[in-house]
Amino acid sequence: MMPPAAPTRPSAAAHRAQPQQTLAVAFLTDPRYEREQTALLHSLDARLNALPPPTRRKVLQSLATLEQSAREIRSALGEQPGNALLQALLIDTYQDQMQLLSTAQEMSGAGHEAST
Repeated sequence: MMPPAAPTRPSAAAHRAQPQQTLAVAFLTDPRYEREQTALLHSLDARLNALPPPTRRKVLQSLATLEQSAREIRSALGEQPGNALLQALLIDTYQDQMQLLSTAQEMSGAGHEAST
């Protein structure tokens, strides 16, 4: 009786012959988040007009910073889709963005219109 054959590894030539695949981003956002974010962003202009100019500028600057951060993190995730730290940072950035939009809504006196 012969011992079982050891598993063989593909040769380097066989590995090079396989097409290289690149994952864009392995992290997908929750559709509920996207719906809520879209609703809040659509009503943002009207709410911003109700805020004092210095507060409006601060909200817009913070929103731009968070959007830039999310773009950079998504780009990094495209290169390292399994990176748990980047995934956590992206979730935190999305949560910060939603908090900012919700706070702007509350500050403008708009109540919960975007949620209904």
